[in-house]
Amino acid sequence: MEIVETLPDVTEIWVHGRLIKFAKWKQEKFPEKPIALTLQKYISLHIDPVQLFYESVGMMAVKGIECYLPGDKASLECAVLTKWLKPLN
Repeated sequence: MEIVETLPDVTEIWVHGRLIKFAKWKQEKFPEKPIALTLQKYISLHIDPVQLFYESVGMMAVKGIECYLPGDKASLECAVLTKWLKPLN
């Protein structure tokens, strides 16, 4: 927060967060469907702990991102892009 306070013109902050439960959810619900077809559905359900944390501090999910963290099996290399509007308010 100290960094934001030194930059008074900051109106938004963008943050990525890996989706730590995505692989397990996809395997249980849609094992045959491609990631591209299931990632946005997963984000719209608001069930991932990382996404829930970001939303609890006022950020909002914008979209899912593929190939975020190569080799990360828990997230299937996927993340959520979140935006925090007016971080100083």
